[in-house]
Amino acid sequence: MSFQEIKDNKEIINGEATVIHYGFTEDEIEGLKRYFAIFNVEKYIHVTDEMTQITIENLIEGSKEKNAPRSIDEKLVLLKDVENNLIRKLVVGFKETGIKQPLFAVLTDTNKKWSVGNLISDLSEERAMIEKTMKEHRQK
Repeated sequence: MSFQEIKDNKEIINGEATVIHYGFTEDEIEGLKRYFAIFNVEKYIHVTDEMTQITIENLIEGSKEKNAPRSIDEKLVLLKDVENNLIRKLVVGFKETGIKQPLFAVLTDTNKKWSVGNLISDLSEERAMIEKTMKEHRQK
Protein backbone atom coordinates (compact mmCIF):
# COMPACT_ATOMS: atom_id res chain seq x y z
CA MET A 1 0.00 0.00 0.00
CA SER A 2 1.49 3.33 -1.03
CA PHE A 3 1.30 6.63 0.81
CA GLN A 4 -1.10 7.88 -1.86
CA GLU A 5 -3.40 4.90 -1.32
CA ILE A 6 -3.25 5.53 2.41
CA LYS A 7 -4.02 9.24 1.96
CA ASP A 8 -6.90 8.41 -0.38
CA ASN A 9 -8.32 6.00 2.19
CA LYS A 10 -11.17 7.75 3.98
CA GLU A 11 -10.75 5.74 7.17
CA ILE A 12 -9.05 7.89 9.75
CA ILE A 13 -8.61 7.60 13.47
CA ASN A 14 -10.88 9.64 15.68
CA GLY A 15 -10.70 10.23 19.38
CA GLU A 16 -7.93 9.41 21.77
CA ALA A 17 -5.63 7.36 19.54
CA THR A 18 -2.06 7.47 20.80
CA VAL A 19 1.24 6.12 19.48
CA ILE A 20 3.66 5.10 22.20
CA HIS A 21 7.12 4.67 20.71
CA TYR A 22 10.61 3.64 21.76
CA GLY A 23 14.00 3.27 20.11
CA PHE A 24 13.68 5.72 17.23
CA THR A 25 16.08 8.50 16.28
CA GLU A 26 14.83 12.09 16.13
CA ASP A 27 14.58 11.88 12.33
CA GLU A 28 12.65 8.62 12.57
CA ILE A 29 10.29 10.15 15.13
CA GLU A 30 9.52 12.94 12.67
CA GLY A 31 8.84 10.26 10.04
CA LEU A 32 6.55 8.43 12.46
CA LYS A 33 4.60 11.60 13.13
CA ARG A 34 4.25 12.37 9.41
CA TYR A 35 3.03 8.84 8.76
CA PHE A 36 0.53 8.65 11.62
CA ALA A 37 -0.71 12.20 10.88
CA ILE A 38 -2.21 10.75 7.70
CA PHE A 39 -4.53 8.81 10.00
CA ASN A 40 -5.24 11.85 12.19
CA VAL A 41 -3.12 10.69 15.15
CA GLU A 42 -1.98 13.65 17.20
CA LYS A 43 -0.93 12.08 20.50
CA TYR A 44 2.48 10.54 21.02
CA ILE A 45 4.36 9.27 24.03
CA HIS A 46 8.11 9.09 23.52
CA VAL A 47 9.66 6.48 25.80
CA THR A 48 13.32 7.07 26.70
CA ASP A 49 15.83 4.57 28.10
CA GLU A 50 15.09 5.94 31.59
CA MET A 51 11.40 5.10 31.17
CA THR A 52 11.58 1.47 30.03
CA GLN A 53 10.85 0.08 33.50
CA ILE A 54 7.73 2.18 34.12
CA THR A 55 4.41 0.48 33.51
CA ILE A 56 2.70 1.46 30.30
CA GLU A 57 -0.36 2.42 32.31
CA ASN A 58 1.71 4.93 34.31
CA LEU A 59 3.26 6.34 31.13
CA ILE A 60 -0.19 6.94 29.68
CA GLU A 61 -1.23 8.68 32.90
CA GLY A 62 1.71 11.03 32.46
CA SER A 63 4.26 9.64 34.91
CA LYS A 64 7.58 11.45 34.67
CA GLU A 65 9.28 8.84 36.86
CA LYS A 66 12.84 7.99 35.81
CA ASN A 67 14.67 4.74 36.43
CA ALA A 68 18.19 3.56 35.76
CA PRO A 69 18.64 3.74 31.98
CA ARG A 70 18.07 0.44 30.22
CA SER A 71 18.89 0.63 26.53
CA ILE A 72 17.09 -1.96 24.43
CA ASP A 73 18.17 -2.67 20.87
CA GLU A 74 14.64 -2.72 19.44
CA LYS A 75 12.12 -0.26 18.14
CA LEU A 76 8.53 -0.36 19.39
CA VAL A 77 5.27 1.14 18.21
CA LEU A 78 2.45 0.55 20.67
CA LEU A 79 -0.99 1.60 19.45
CA LYS A 80 -3.59 2.83 21.94
CA ASP A 81 -7.25 3.32 21.04
CA VAL A 82 -6.83 2.46 17.37
CA GLU A 83 -9.78 0.73 15.74
CA ASN A 84 -9.18 -2.90 14.82
CA ASN A 85 -10.02 -2.37 11.14
CA LEU A 86 -7.14 0.12 10.81
CA ILE A 87 -4.38 -1.77 12.61
CA ARG A 88 -3.41 -3.97 9.68
CA LYS A 89 -3.40 -0.98 7.31
CA LEU A 90 -1.16 0.97 9.70
CA VAL A 91 1.31 -1.90 10.02
CA VAL A 92 1.42 -2.81 6.32
CA GLY A 93 1.61 0.81 5.22
CA PHE A 94 4.44 1.53 7.66
CA LYS A 95 6.89 -0.09 5.23
CA GLU A 96 6.46 2.99 3.03
CA THR A 97 8.15 5.20 5.66
CA GLY A 98 11.57 3.68 4.98
CA ILE A 99 12.07 3.22 8.72
CA LYS A 100 13.22 -0.20 9.90
CA GLN A 101 10.15 -2.25 10.80
CA PRO A 102 9.61 -2.00 14.57
CA LEU A 103 7.85 -4.35 16.90
CA PHE A 104 4.16 -3.46 16.73
CA ALA A 105 1.66 -4.04 19.52
CA VAL A 106 -1.78 -2.93 20.54
CA LEU A 107 -2.47 -1.83 24.10
CA THR A 108 -4.50 -4.41 26.03
CA ASP A 109 -5.77 -4.68 29.58
CA THR A 110 -2.97 -7.18 30.20
CA ASN A 111 0.05 -5.46 28.64
CA LYS A 112 -0.78 -2.01 30.02
CA LYS A 113 0.35 -3.37 33.40
CA TRP A 114 3.76 -4.35 31.98
CA SER A 115 6.79 -2.13 31.63
CA VAL A 116 7.84 -1.12 28.13
CA GLY A 117 10.99 -3.18 28.63
CA ASN A 118 9.00 -6.31 29.48
CA LEU A 119 6.68 -5.79 26.51
CA ILE A 120 9.63 -5.43 24.14
CA SER A 121 11.27 -8.53 25.60
CA ASP A 122 8.08 -10.56 25.18
CA LEU A 123 7.51 -9.35 21.61
CA SER A 124 11.16 -10.03 20.69
CA GLU A 125 10.86 -13.61 21.97
CA GLU A 126 7.63 -14.11 20.00
CA ARG A 127 9.22 -12.77 16.82
CA ALA A 128 12.25 -15.05 17.27
CA MET A 129 9.99 -18.10 17.69
CA ILE A 130 7.95 -17.17 14.61
CA GLU A 131 11.08 -16.60 12.51
CA LYS A 132 12.53 -19.94 13.66
CA THR A 133 9.29 -21.77 12.82
CA MET A 134 9.09 -20.11 9.40
CA LYS A 135 12.71 -21.00 8.67
CA GLU A 136 12.11 -24.64 9.63
CA HIS A 137 9.05 -24.82 7.37
CA ARG A 138 10.96 -23.36 4.41
CA GLN A 139 13.66 -26.01 4.83
CA LYS A 140 11.12 -28.85 4.56
